[in-house]
Amino acid sequence: LWTFLSNGTGFDKPVVAWNSTFSWDWDRSEPFAGDFNGDGKTDVGVFYNNGQGADGRNKTTLWTFTSDGTEFGAPAATWTSDSSWDWNRSLPVSGDYNGDGRTDVAVLYNYGQNAEGINQVRLWTLSSNGAGFDAPVVQWYSGATSWNWSRSKPFAGDYNGDGKDDIGILYNNGQAADGR
Repeated sequence: LWTFLSNGTGFDKPVVAWNSTFSWDWDRSEPFAGDFNGDGKTDVGVFYNNGQGADGRNKTTLWTFTSDGTEFGAPAATWTSDSSWDWNRSLPVSGDYNGDGRTDVAVLYNYGQNAEGINQVRLWTLSSNGAGFDAPVVQWYSGATSWNWSRSKPFAGDYNGDGKDDIGILYNNGQAADGR
């Protein structure tokens, strides 16, 4: 994990802030940033694909690297799925969704198509409790509206200025009949 610290007009040379001492698979990692413990310093979160267990269920872990202002601590497993959570169907995005000063994680999750061919998506949140993350809670379900997960690019920001981050999704509506 390298950091390029900003000096206000550019960036300082890159510095190694953490180096893996065990097998960490880059292809199984989805990183994002946020102040997960509320100490005023931005930490790094990684949604990590642990593959399938012997029971055939998918396992996903949320790791956090806590910043002390100079470097990052060793990654800590702050949430692990206890049901079959498929990393390949997850689009995580971080933000302070409840306005408590700690960064939470939202995940747009792909459930595929139902029997009628309608795409099914849910938006889950994992709220930070300062030491880890609470169990995921469904915040939105696409229901009868066919929402194509693979056409979605989620991101977070406080769009209405109320002190709580919101979710935006850039959505690909495809091509119109006139070719646009």
